[in-house]
Amino acid sequence: MSQNSARPVPSNSVDREAFRDMCRKFSQKEIGPRWLQADKESKFPVEFYHAACKAGLIGLHAPESLGGAGLGVTEEAISIEEQAKVNPNLAVMALIQGVAGSLLCEHGDDGHRQIVRSNNAGECLLALAVTEPEAGSDVQNIKTTAKREGDEWVLDGIKSFITLAGECDVLMVLARTDPTKGRHGMHFFAVDRRTPGVQTSQIKTYANRPLPTYRVMFNNARVPESRRLGAGFGAIMAGFNRERVMVCARWLGHMQTALAWALDYAKVRQQFGKP
Repeated sequence: MSQNSARPVPSNSVDREAFRDMCRKFSQKEIGPRWLQADKESKFPVEFYHAACKAGLIGLHAPESLGGAGLGVTEEAISIEEQAKVNPNLAVMALIQGVAGSLLCEHGDDGHRQIVRSNNAGECLLALAVTEPEAGSDVQNIKTTAKREGDEWVLDGIKSFITLAGECDVLMVLARTDPTKGRHGMHFFAVDRRTPGVQTSQIKTYANRPLPTYRVMFNNARVPESRRLGAGFGAIMAGFNRERVMVCARWLGHMQTALAWALDYAKVRQQFGKP
């Protein structure tokens, strides 16, 4: 397990215009018919995750040996942009899989990488559990603790505004393992959502309803040592840098759609009896 936060160089490349066209067609087919109902019900359509995996759009950064595509940030941004043109909320699903999957792939051992393989195959939806009621951008202030007891770690604490926490199979949880070491005393744990002591409750929101957000309680939740990664604060800071690129791509896509809507309306708008 590595503490190195340097990202690997992409092993593959694609014709980006052809790739963009594929992403555009996928989004129109798989997001277009689903997002409105998902928004009304505040319920994530898990079949969309399965469709994205089948199309090869989950694990774009992961090596081919794990069922990924071995591509880079540019291709991932193109995918997010095209998805967000249809709906900016469902596009976040792929963003989360990218950040959480990268932690496992780049900082985990062979067992952790099997989770990546399952994620890319559509068998294991991931969620990223970092934010807490008093630690949003201030990640080094997290309060969730993990205490070693034999071959297990006992997690206690609260995470808040965790997207897909109620639907995921595995939560990537950042916890404080050594309070005396500050931000250097943190590690990620790959926690099965159905672990005893893990409880999720949905938070009602007015935005991002197709991807529900949750409060997650950890109450004496026992996680095996094998599910601890050798990565913590530094790794998620590097992951957030990548995430910011995807957030920009997301809103770039949505703004293009908003501009198209505005232009269409401007062409038919009537004022003072004139177009």
